[in-house]
Amino acid sequence: MNGSTAEPLTDSPYQTLEVPKHASQEEIKRAYRKAAMKWHPDRHQGEGEEEATEHFKQVSLSYAILSDPQKRAAFDKGGISGVDLEDAMANISVDDLGTFGGILGGLVGAMGVDMQTAVSVRVLDEAMDPGCLSNANKIEWDTELDGRVAKGAAQFYRLSVTEEQSENGVAIRAWSTNSSDRLKLILFTGDGEPRWQVDAVSNHEYASANKKAHMVAEMVCAPFEMVLTPSAPNPLTMEDPSVALFHRLDKTTRCPVQQIGAGDHLVAVYGDNFLQNTVFKLHAITLLAGSEQMELLKATDQQIRQSQGTITDFEQVYMDARRAFEAAQQRYHEEEEGLEAVLQEQAVCRAALFGIEPKPEGGKRGNKSKAGCAQQ
Repeated sequence: MNGSTAEPLTDSPYQTLEVPKHASQEEIKRAYRKAAMKWHPDRHQGEGEEEATEHFKQVSLSYAILSDPQKRAAFDKGGISGVDLEDAMANISVDDLGTFGGILGGLVGAMGVDMQTAVSVRVLDEAMDPGCLSNANKIEWDTELDGRVAKGAAQFYRLSVTEEQSENGVAIRAWSTNSSDRLKLILFTGDGEPRWQVDAVSNHEYASANKKAHMVAEMVCAPFEMVLTPSAPNPLTMEDPSVALFHRLDKTTRCPVQQIGAGDHLVAVYGDNFLQNTVFKLHAITLLAGSEQMELLKATDQQIRQSQGTITDFEQVYMDARRAFEAAQQRYHEEEEGLEAVLQEQAVCRAALFGIEPKPEGGKRGNKSKAGCAQQ
């Protein structure tokens, strides 16, 4: 944990998270979400910030213990003295909390994990408000909605999904209408629990079909398991851009939501600009199971999975060939330089037969060659 000392627990981790000793992992996760939201320092600016930070550390450490089966068993057997607190905090991960973990990651980062906060706590508070879903604008299927959202704020919408629509699949897309606008698309449960967050990325193909599309965020909840591929890395940030292919799928993950589920869902477009408002469009459609487009989508998904294996296998072949080529290229230059040197020596020797002195810039070498030729 970057050499820092873990804070001792003031209470039992069960008491801190307010869960019974027989609580399941899912119950522990929910309790951690609730407690983390309650004590997030961003919600306690001013006099209460220091106290909130200490509480949040206690909550994080409690979760680090109870979310790890071995550490939890060690605590149950020997109390806090049986747990290595430094190790617990050093290995705390918010990845298994999904979108919520990414949102709270920035604060945990201050205690040793380098992750960037994605969405402001104020937006999460709004999403968890019981009236947020009922007051949100309704998304009409297959209809483009226009919107504008302030920086660091969210525009909420209500998406009503039937059982049939959930089984067939649902897709949601949000895109900016200004070239400099950035946004995030977030899917919540009906009670405000974050399920999926997508950052908008450049989409040149979509922009060519719609001149006003610049940054696009989309979610596809299909009736089959899909993978999510990250955006192509910036070559300027890569140590060796010539092998970018072998790292293109490194961060590929499974789609966090396969079936969206029947009922009302909260959807948010988050303004990710630094200074200005974000102007956007939002579009939701239902998918048609068995359609040509769905079959093609499934086929491309399978091809990506296969590519992960074939590219990994090819990497060793490529690197061996590259090393062999670099060695051959070095040999080529050495042979070329050697031949040129011999040819030059030969020319000097022939000139010496007629008493012709070498050029001044090669005087030393020419004199040596002349002497050599004379001796012969």
